[in-house]
Amino acid sequence: MSNALDLAIIIVSWNCSDALADCLRSLADGAREADDMLSYETAVVDNRSADDTVERLRREFPDVRIIANDKNVGFAAANNQGIEATTGRHVLLLNPDTIVAPGALVTLVRALEADATIGCLGPMLLNADGSLQPSVRQLPTVAAFCHRYTPLRMLKVCKGAYARYKMRDFDYDRAADAPSLVGAAMCMPRRILQQVGLMDERFFLYFEETDLCRRIAEAGHRVCYTPVAQITHIGNVSGIQSTPALLYRRSMLKYVAKYGGGCGGMKAFGLLVGMFVQELMQLTFCVPVSGLMFLFGQWRPAAKKWRRAAYAARFLFRDGWQMLTGK
Repeated sequence: MSNALDLAIIIVSWNCSDALADCLRSLADGAREADDMLSYETAVVDNRSADDTVERLRREFPDVRIIANDKNVGFAAANNQGIEATTGRHVLLLNPDTIVAPGALVTLVRALEADATIGCLGPMLLNADGSLQPSVRQLPTVAAFCHRYTPLRMLKVCKGAYARYKMRDFDYDRAADAPSLVGAAMCMPRRILQQVGLMDERFFLYFEETDLCRRIAEAGHRVCYTPVAQITHIGNVSGIQSTPALLYRRSMLKYVAKYGGGCGGMKAFGLLVGMFVQELMQLTFCVPVSGLMFLFGQWRPAAKKWRRAAYAARFLFRDGWQMLTGK
């Protein structure tokens, strides 16, 4: 292990050639701070992009290890492929739509080396305009999900649980322990992954990072945030084969089933029923209201209500049933 590289950078790509190229170009500066230079390796796992991602990688970034899948295996599984194909003493799971600030990778790795109690460390995430992007969350609860995705939201039931989950009062100017990190950039010692296991591949997309943070904490290690290292997260650069809402809600139900105790499956089913009720209420409300708005010339509000009704219809007649049947 003494001869291992300092850091293995794992990036999962899907139809984001331009953003990925910008990300890779930022890594060299991110791995250097004054006279301190990290040794690192980079692996890109491509989930069968339809664009020129793989060809461009081979042409412009010959030092990057490329794993080209013949199908989209999901975010968690692809990250695991990259982790297993590398040997760096620390592992950075990095989204392709990110720009690493100079010295950020040095800061993350040196912080992990200086404090063996830290099992996972996340940087400050910034939006493209330089504003703060919230990246710390409390571990989600069924109550928080019920407030957001069932009619309980209209009654303001479980509002406090949802507010606690969002952690809007978190001080992003100070380093602190964090229950869960957004998965755009997460750095951890490889020994931690060897202890707690890799990402749970049952989560195709979303909640895989929450699950990993939870397992790291349950193993007795700290999950932490630092504002000293900064990474810009652009977001929304890849198209998604299925609707994002379907993937998010499907993973949410799997998370509830996994951590809901002996009746986790029943809790997940109850949450899904609540989703059906909420979307049925939205559909029956938004269709007539949008029609009235249209008749009175309120075009934009009418279009907004119509889009909400269309979303509800997709859930009721397609997405919800796919989740119910496990397809």
